[in-house]
Amino acid sequence: MKIFAATLQFVATVAHGAESWKSVDEGFHMLVPTNWQRLDVRGIDSHVGAYKSETTDLEFDEVFGLGYTTNKSQAAIDKYKKKEANPKLLEEGEEIWHVDGRIARFWSGKVDPKVYGNRRFSNVAELHVPYAGEPGYLSIFILYKSEKDLPAARRVLQSLKWRPRP
Repeated sequence: MKIFAATLQFVATVAHGAESWKSVDEGFHMLVPTNWQRLDVRGIDSHVGAYKSETTDLEFDEVFGLGYTTNKSQAAIDKYKKKEANPKLLEEGEEIWHVDGRIARFWSGKVDPKVYGNRRFSNVAELHVPYAGEPGYLSIFILYKSEKDLPAARRVLQSLKWRPRP
């Protein structure tokens, strides 16, 4: 029994120890595995960014205004609170999270090419965070190769931290 417990502990240590993490600053902070490389992308009218690894592609879009009003932000927040209060309203793969004190919608499932275009991976985890009292939101999606990549994607999305606004 001691050998089994020791083996199990070793496997858990290797699984967690094999992946090191770094904090990145995108105007908000998040943790990403050190093997994720930032891509040079430029948004036209919003704050965008992307990271890539052998098994994942992360893209984010932070929008202020552009037809997204404070009322739309509040409507999304109200919808998420309603789903949080009544989990029967959740869609398959959907969860309501609180990330750095903000309510958010997490969803994971298969990539729909009509939504995401043609991509190199068929799985997606996405997070939508409406900004309370502001005409803005942060949308992040992580396309990933296999289910073994989902825990890292979840950890990245749960790690978000925003700077206090002046």
